[in-house]
Amino acid sequence: MRFPNTWAHGDFVERTGHGGLIFHGRSDATCNPGGLRIGTVEIYQQVEKIDVVLDCVAVGQDWQDDTRIVLFVVLREGVELDAALRARIRDLVREPASPRHVPAKICVVADIPRRRSGKIVELAVRAAVQGEPVHNVAALANSAALAYFGIIPVCDSGSGHDRPPVSQLLSMNRCRES
Repeated sequence: MRFPNTWAHGDFVERTGHGGLIFHGRSDATCNPGGLRIGTVEIYQQVEKIDVVLDCVAVGQDWQDDTRIVLFVVLREGVELDAALRARIRDLVREPASPRHVPAKICVVADIPRRRSGKIVELAVRAAVQGEPVHNVAALANSAALAYFGIIPVCDSGSGHDRPPVSQLLSMNRCRES
């Protein structure tokens, strides 16, 4: 709990000197690579145009005194995340947005964790990627999907081995570079 005995939401809010409030927008679904505030929807709108990508989630990972965007994708059966598909994803994201929107890492996962309502839980994925505790796991419809979010050492390596065995995924509890 961020604030004991206090309800909190995911918006940045500022109280003015005159007692008013300024709502700056969502804080939980944004990434800040190079100080540029990016909403993940800007990435999703491009990635969903690719018919072989069934689902995805993007999160900001703290990396080398900055934030890098990591994109996790669920692909159609039989499709591999090869260099050509990675390039296609990156080009589609870069074109209408900016180079800061382009994922630094793209990883294949079998499932994306969601609330029972169907909403993707970016905060839970980000916590798993950061090696932090994931709160309110009981609210997830498919909490087992969180096991896939420790694969950054093997994804995007160009090795072609983008889908490690589940036993290996379960033993990895955080994203780190090898």
